[in-house]
Amino acid sequence: MIIFEGTEYRREDCRAVVDGVVARLINEKADIVAVLCKRTPNLIYLLERLYEVGITFVPIDPDCPISRRDYILKTAGVNWVITQKDVADNLGGRHAVFIDEALTDKCTAINFSIEGKRAAYILFTSGSTGNPKGVEISRKALESFFDSIGHAVDFSGSKRIICLTTVMFDIFILESIYALKAGLSIVLGDEKDQSNPRAIVNLIKENQVDTVQMTPSRLQMILNYDETLGCMKNVRVIMVGGEALPESMLKKLQAYTAATIYNMYGPTEATIWCGVSNLTGKKAVDIGRAINNAEMMILREDLSPVTDGEIGEICIAGNVLATRYIGEEELTGKAFVYLRDEQEKRIYKTGDMGYYLLDGCIKYVGRKDNQIKVHGYRVELEEIEACANGYDGTERTLACYNPDVAEGIILYYTSEVMFDANDLSLYLKSRLPQYMIPIFYYRVEKFMYTPNGKIDRKRVKECKILAEYIFSDYTEDTLTADVIHKDVKETVSEYLKEKIDVAVEYETRLERLGIDSLTFIRLIVFLEEKYGFMFDDDKLVISAFPSIYDLGDYIKIKMESV
Repeated sequence: MIIFEGTEYRREDCRAVVDGVVARLINEKADIVAVLCKRTPNLIYLLERLYEVGITFVPIDPDCPISRRDYILKTAGVNWVITQKDVADNLGGRHAVFIDEALTDKCTAINFSIEGKRAAYILFTSGSTGNPKGVEISRKALESFFDSIGHAVDFSGSKRIICLTTVMFDIFILESIYALKAGLSIVLGDEKDQSNPRAIVNLIKENQVDTVQMTPSRLQMILNYDETLGCMKNVRVIMVGGEALPESMLKKLQAYTAATIYNMYGPTEATIWCGVSNLTGKKAVDIGRAINNAEMMILREDLSPVTDGEIGEICIAGNVLATRYIGEEELTGKAFVYLRDEQEKRIYKTGDMGYYLLDGCIKYVGRKDNQIKVHGYRVELEEIEACANGYDGTERTLACYNPDVAEGIILYYTSEVMFDANDLSLYLKSRLPQYMIPIFYYRVEKFMYTPNGKIDRKRVKECKILAEYIFSDYTEDTLTADVIHKDVKETVSEYLKEKIDVAVEYETRLERLGIDSLTFIRLIVFLEEKYGFMFDDDKLVISAFPSIYDLGDYIKIKMESV
């Protein structure tokens, strides 16, 4: 059963329309179709029926830009589009079957060649090339997921699940086709409900929803409206995934609900979710272990296994793997590879980084492609975000890097109330190495989000800034400048033949003074001659001294030991 706009719809209520559409496609021998429809019960029952009869579907949101839609239709090789009159513009001459018209076609071959070789669906996700990439999921992969997810998540007492996800996000399949297979009723939100926290809260409360699946971003949107999650007092299963779950949010879920809390992990290339962790009684967030029919492993760049505690790339194997990227043989070959010593084991390289915890669960630490280098150190921006999300005052955070600015790590954050960002900086310093501490902090009104409900990193500069902070590495209390520190500052100033700005004198980064690695060595030689001692070998790199104050600390210690 599907509950939509206060009305209950059963299969038989939609069967005539849905079967008429499917019969038309079968009679036309259409083996792959695009589904371009608004969010109605007909949409969900249609996808279920297409899966049952073995027709590959390509879901497209009506709000998808026309140019992107055209690329998807062309790349997937679609000639037939199931759609509605008011969203059917610019189909490029393709055949349209209108689901909002009365259809009387009868199925002449309802057992239409259902074979494991045929794809269940093709889902287009963002690609690094600027065009979306089509991920082909086989029937075998989807059936393997359906067979496994119920063992990882306890749905036994669930009756109603809310469906808010866009049709172009893979987790929509769990909220629709799987939910129907599992005997759950679906509370379907429309396009306006998806971004309206009040509407979501009302949908959950008024329809007695007991199972939810959401990204942390959407959960935060609800928390902004319903601070103590009163709408979820009767929810028994909460699945959170699609983004890193902040520990501060986990604490709120634990405090405000009696639900079993699952952290879900899985890229589109692994058929929705492939890893699950029950966080209900845990203090820290991890992504758990692989579900049945999947295998998760952490490998080095040479595809050899990591040692205990070593960070590597999370790779996935098993029946849940996607078949390919449509029309992207080279990209497919790079992402899906075979293990060197196990030629029969095909794996997907996720680009996610993690390490094994002592209990065998996996800790996610960030994206490989969000990795930057500061002073030669590898830095995962998402590791900074994970730490900042643990601060009591923040709601969501996003770390960025500007290579054109020395020490250019920038932290954007949202918060319900304004707080002293210096406290956040000190909090980070107590948990992260100095080279990972942001210098620039921006409190923004809200983040932009992708259609999948994730923070849009590419549009962060469009966010409205409520407050701006630029911090040094130290508070005034820590800058206890003595004679040697003052002398070092003056000596560096003399050597550079320029005056250091008083406002940033001791905390000034050496790079901001125009000191490169070559100039740095010359400066060290000058200081050695002045103070009469040799710098240790490990101090002959500019990264050894983040600031002039650090340089003064070292010289003071050496002077006292001579």
